[in-house]
Amino acid sequence: MLIPLISFIALKGRCGYCNKAIGYRYLLSELASAGSFILVAALAGPGAHALWLLALVALLLPLAMIDLEFQLLPDLLLLPALFLGVGHHLHLGFPQGGWPMAVTGLLIGAGTGLCLRVAIRLWKKQEGLGLGDVKFFGLAGWWCGALALGDFMLISGLAGLGFAIGWMACGKGRLFPFGPALCIGLITTLLLSQYGYVPLTDFWRFY
Repeated sequence: MLIPLISFIALKGRCGYCNKAIGYRYLLSELASAGSFILVAALAGPGAHALWLLALVALLLPLAMIDLEFQLLPDLLLLPALFLGVGHHLHLGFPQGGWPMAVTGLLIGAGTGLCLRVAIRLWKKQEGLGLGDVKFFGLAGWWCGALALGDFMLISGLAGLGFAIGWMACGKGRLFPFGPALCIGLITTLLLSQYGYVPLTDFWRFY
């Protein structure tokens, strides 16, 4: 029987059947999964909302990993994440401001992602934002609602900037997968808005 993390350490990073080395990305993915679930569970607290967020994390993690490996955000995971958001809102009574806000967020998110895709293509003469990223913007708009969508974009942009710097520092080129930053932005925004803190909204209210 294989136990995540423990089996890797016990077998010294080698397969128990053929003795071939196991790539460290599997260990890192298991660590990322365990850390993400523990962090989200701790911050979300007990209740149904936490269970929905953990289910979302279970989809966001493979999305981020697939994008890192293949620069692809597959519909096979994006669509379940959207339907999960529908279930979350129906169960908890649309906590992000009602169904009009969710639908508006989806449309604005997808529209913004599409505009960015076109603008980057015209400016850079190359693909800078994939269709999977555009769909993710719409998915985030549905989950966050229209009011918190700006916060998702802000957090995702900052995460993407940090990721891009690390990506280029490792010599992987200027084009980098944006999916991991989008996943971080979405779950972070949902956790912050749970406590009534939405950075952009609070910023404009302050000034």
